[in-house]
Amino acid sequence: FNRACYNVQIGQAKNATAEAVREKVQEDLQAAFAIDPSLAQWAREDPDMDPLRKQAWFQELLAKQSA
Repeated sequence: FNRACYNVQIGQAKNATAEAVREKVQEDLQAAFAIDPSLAQWAREDPDMDPLRKQAWFQELLAKQSA
């Protein structure tokens, strides 16, 4: 989870391509949620994830954790 937060912030700072950041963050979050599903709640509230909130893939990923 922390690596996903890091990648979001680094991607923003370096102005990295959205696709490159998305892939890294998505992989990290999927792995984190597989280990500890309660981290999905952190992802919903953590300000480090603010840049992702409006992105469909992020919303879908969190929705899967609620199901």
